[in-house]
Amino acid sequence: MPGADHRSSCFHIARTGRSPAPSDHLCADFSGQHPSLLRLDGARPGGPRTSRCRVPFHRPTFAGGGMNQPKTPCNPSRKATARVKNPLPIPESCNCCGAGGEAISIVPHSEVYGREYGDWPWLVLCRNCRAYVGLHPFTAIPLGTLADEATRKARKACKAPFEALYRTGRFSRNEAYQKLAEKLGIGVDQCHFGWFDVDQCRRAAEAAREIFLGMGPGNGRRS
Repeated sequence: MPGADHRSSCFHIARTGRSPAPSDHLCADFSGQHPSLLRLDGARPGGPRTSRCRVPFHRPTFAGGGMNQPKTPCNPSRKATARVKNPLPIPESCNCCGAGGEAISIVPHSEVYGREYGDWPWLVLCRNCRAYVGLHPFTAIPLGTLADEATRKARKACKAPFEALYRTGRFSRNEAYQKLAEKLGIGVDQCHFGWFDVDQCRRAAEAAREIFLGMGPGNGRRS
């Protein structure tokens, strides 16, 4: 559990509404949280699951729970964290430009979009190339790998051919993922559009079209 100093800092900032001082950017540890959570301070995977994570605590989101404790990526919901399947760690370096260390940060939506959206307005951002990815709600687990503009466009474009597979009713969504994974030669647990780079997106779109064309006459719903 985050320590009392972390909680009091969050409550103080929520109460005062002031911009965080440098010392406020260091929160308490991740002890007891999901083992996939990777330190942002360069600690080696497999070491003690404790860290001091650079996250600004202004305008924290509250997510219920005892004593109405504020939830931030440094104090995520244990239940929400446990629900995530195939969790990815917070990256130590950017898969788009290779930058690491302090270039990788968890930031509020406002740093990218100019405002905050939804109940969990946090992103993992590479400050070097501005690639980013969102977080699963009320967790510190990335939704996928960091994506620059080209990768975001590729991920968006390749979803339409895939979605056609299950919207016809010929396959369920899970079956469509299984078919796509088989076609790409990867495990179903690795078949996530949020994990794909530009080339993988291109291959996924081509594979989905081939599956669709091979579905038989009409390519329609199951009889």
